Amino acid sequence: MNWALVAAQCAYAFGCGELASQRLETLGLALARSIPVPKETADSPRRVGRWLHVMSLAFDVGGHSRLVQRWIENDVSGETHDLVVTCMSEFDFPELLEAVAARGGKVTMLGSTPSHIERARRLREIAWARADRVVLHAHPFDIIPTMAFGISGGPPVILLNHADHLFWMGAAISDQVINLREASEDLCVRLRGIDRNAILPIPLPLPAPNLDRASSRAKSRQRLYIPANALVFLTIGSAFKYRAIGDLDFVAMARRLLATLPDCHLVAVGPDAKSSGWAELSRDFKPRIHALGDQRDLAAYHAAADIYLEGFPFGSITALLEAGLTGLPFVRLPRTAPPPFSSARYALSVLDQPADTDVYFAQAVALAKSSEARRSQGTAARDAITSFHCGDAWRAKLAAFKKAAPPAHSIYPVQSTPLPDAEDRFWAQFLMNRPNPHPLAFMAEHARARKLHPHVDFTLVRTAMAIGKGSSKLSPLVWWAMGRHCTSIVSRALEIYMRYVGWRFQYRGQRRARLLRQSD
Repeated sequence: MNWALVAAQCAYAFGCGELASQRLETLGLALARSIPVPKETADSPRRVGRWLHVMSLAFDVGGHSRLVQRWIENDVSGETHDLVVTCMSEFDFPELLEAVAARGGKVTMLGSTPSHIERARRLREIAWARADRVVLHAHPFDIIPTMAFGISGGPPVILLNHADHLFWMGAAISDQVINLREASEDLCVRLRGIDRNAILPIPLPLPAPNLDRASSRAKSRQRLYIPANALVFLTIGSAFKYRAIGDLDFVAMARRLLATLPDCHLVAVGPDAKSSGWAELSRDFKPRIHALGDQRDLAAYHAAADIYLEGFPFGSITALLEAGLTGLPFVRLPRTAPPPFSSARYALSVLDQPADTDVYFAQAVALAKSSEARRSQGTAARDAITSFHCGDAWRAKLAAFKKAAPPAHSIYPVQSTPLPDAEDRFWAQFLMNRPNPHPLAFMAEHARARKLHPHVDFTLVRTAMAIGKGSSKLSPLVWWAMGRHCTSIVSRALEIYMRYVGWRFQYRGQRRARLLRQSD
């Protein structure tokens, strides 16, 4: 089981040429059969109208945990929503805790249970005892849900496909896969062999009325030291999502934009002044670059901005939708990015997607030079997003999904297809740009954490270091491997040294100590 966990983590972090693994899923199902089956009795029937949301990790930054929170908040049907977190013993996200409590639910943390088998057993018991629907929001590497739900029976299991472009576990146990966009469904059918799909858009809160937008805008700009009459671009996303791949170089485009529009400012939430590429940009265009790092409350940055720029090569869909919901016009990432990001996105299709980075740049400049275009496009985007992702519109889609949801849980065969070469190369390069150790060091680190003993192939390590890509990240692995494999040699050398040489220094030290005592 531990090696399966390491393999899933490596496939998720660095890619493996496929988006699902029949071998890992089969292993997870075998482990599932070793876990006791809960007994359902007549005096403890499963409750109707009770959802169980399953997460691996929950954070107050980013769109993943917010999606779970907003799903629970937006469901006003009176149904109960419980939450189980498999890999944490506590978390600091009060809005999510409040959402669960408001719907009469209970939060269960399994992270303090050392055994993954025991966590899977507890998750299975909770689901069979309380839920009539299970929704998996788990991280792609989490094998616990596969072990918990790897047998037929119990409530139906619905997997929310929040990592559509990455390898994930759960294909064999998913009675239905919820996709957040149509391109995700295409990947599921084409590369994961899953035809049990539905589409449910990302839930968002209704846009709040801004009764004093001018005052909010002025205060936000004053705090950022931005002149009141400046034109402000805003972009939001994790720093690694902006690292260039081929022609998809956001920092280069931003440099070109700042040079063309000498009075504009760029606010970047996610990257900071030390992030790759941003340090030079901040130095060359100071003080018009504001690289702020991760921020929790985004309302002030929305208020300060005139135009939102979707980052690339990897877009942040939730951040884009939230910006559009405030009435900001936006420029979508270029179509030269591979699926699912280069595909049409329902509400976002009201604004044309640029064909490449040159058209992206031209659209940004055109918006900068026309206040009327900014107003009309911002209004169109806000209305389209509201009509698809918010309030009664989203709840109607949830109600339709409930009616079509599977009635029972079964197990399914896994038939994955390798990624096409172009997509595989793109995602391999992108994943290597993430702030992870080298894949070999990453694997060894996670194996050691689970008290496994990986064999290090020094020929492979030397080859990887010679290639150069990420070779600096291999140093910890080399030192660890040398220490592990050379411990007996070092111990023997020290023994010989002390036997034939070291005793002399030991004798001299003892003689000096004796003379000092005599002199006292």
